Amino acid sequence: MRTRRTDGIHAGGRPAILETKYQLTRDEMLIKIMQDYKNMTQAELARQYGVSRQTICRYLKLAREGNGETNGKYISTN
Repeated sequence: MRTRRTDGIHAGGRPAILETKYQLTRDEMLIKIMQDYKNMTQAELARQYGVSRQTICRYLKLAREGNGETNGKYISTN
């Protein structure tokens, strides 16, 4: 369990589950989820990665939009 910081600096939120568990960059993670989504449902992806279906939905949305920073370089679902 993480202890509370005493220096007055906000420690941030919950650590990113998928990025830390699978040792992927954010871009790699989004590409992998988009590739897996071609053959699996959101519920199956959520079970595989150990996160909620809503989390998978959020990641898919980020991947489709390209998130502004990546100029839409993610793989489409078509």
